[in-house]
Amino acid sequence: MLKASVISRKFFRNAMTVSLPKAQLNDLVDNQFQKILGEADRLAADLWPDPPKPNPILNPKQESDRVDPWDQLIHLVDKIKYVNTDTYGTPGFVRLVDCMPRYIPKDCTHLMCDHAIVQAARVSFNEGIKTPEKDKNLIDFLIKHKHTSPFEMVKFKFHIKCPIFVQRQWIRHRTANVNEISGRYSVMKGEFYCPRTIYDQGKLNKQMSGNEITDQETKYLFEEYMSNSYKQYNVYNNLIKKGVSREIARIGLPQNMYTEFYWSTDLHNLLNFIRLRSAPNAQSEIKEYSDAMKELITDLCPNTIEAYDKYSHTSS
Repeated sequence: MLKASVISRKFFRNAMTVSLPKAQLNDLVDNQFQKILGEADRLAADLWPDPPKPNPILNPKQESDRVDPWDQLIHLVDKIKYVNTDTYGTPGFVRLVDCMPRYIPKDCTHLMCDHAIVQAARVSFNEGIKTPEKDKNLIDFLIKHKHTSPFEMVKFKFHIKCPIFVQRQWIRHRTANVNEISGRYSVMKGEFYCPRTIYDQGKLNKQMSGNEITDQETKYLFEEYMSNSYKQYNVYNNLIKKGVSREIARIGLPQNMYTEFYWSTDLHNLLNFIRLRSAPNAQSEIKEYSDAMKELITDLCPNTIEAYDKYSHTSS
């Protein structure tokens, strides 16, 4: 910060034209000089403030202490996958918003978030991180023998945009924290999932789709059916403009409308979600979201996903 002490006393004295005894003049000069000095310091503080001191929690090391670019924090800026892209409308997405642990010790880069699993598993023996090979083998053992509680030490928070009918399947997984956009507080966006490809009813599984439908008349009928989504949305908007409450106007909106929500869960329950929703008999729309989440966390939990693929029948 610029200091007012750079002002020379002699210049100030030379500016004094009042004729006073020398001792009295010195006292007057000193008093006036101190006032100006204090005012100048306050002005300089406003114009050239000191840089903020580093937060020891957010910045555990000074730049001069670092020996390489590794800053020990996981960056999630580009952690997003677009899904349900085979549509005439807007695609959905899965975005990884946050994870725990976010701080990765330098000796745990081979584990990334998996280091929290290893630490939790070895706490019974008062031990922690060992060698990369031993740590990897431990995670392999835990997955193989279904020792699941250590995997609950890793947590993820996702921002999801999906059709309402997909969210209704998603919400069946109750071991998570969920907060969804509200049609009571907000006017819903006119965004719809309108698939280009449709299928007939499966023959081997009563809840699954079967083969692709190529009959043009049926496809045209389905496209007309999808276009009604936008017609219904226009009616919804008009009702709101005419004073109908949002919570009542929304009740006629179709299930292919997009909704958005935050979904937070631990790694153990996320793997259960993936096991069910990436399975061959899962509906393709939610399977895309499940596969996307797995892809987003693979580099964060590399050893866990490798072991999961090794012992699971739903590896993608």
